[in-house]
Amino acid sequence: MHEQKSRKPEEAPDLPRGSVKDARCAVTGSALLAADFRSPGTGLYSQLEEYNLPDPQALFEIGFFRLNPQPFHTLAKVCMS
Repeated sequence: MHEQKSRKPEEAPDLPRGSVKDARCAVTGSALLAADFRSPGTGLYSQLEEYNLPDPQALFEIGFFRLNPQPFHTLAKVCMS
């Protein structure tokens, strides 16, 4: 895992109003969510094969995101639609 730096909401970068980037998304640990991450066949991790990740958890690691943000943005778009 990569080291993560926590930020307070007031430290978030200013973004233009009305843009797609105006929306904020928080990714938290699975304990906060009722989502199933690990069950074979039905869990989120088992459905990420098309993203060609080194491992399913990479999608939520900041170091991987900095190298390749596209898989996260693709999944976020699917989840929000």
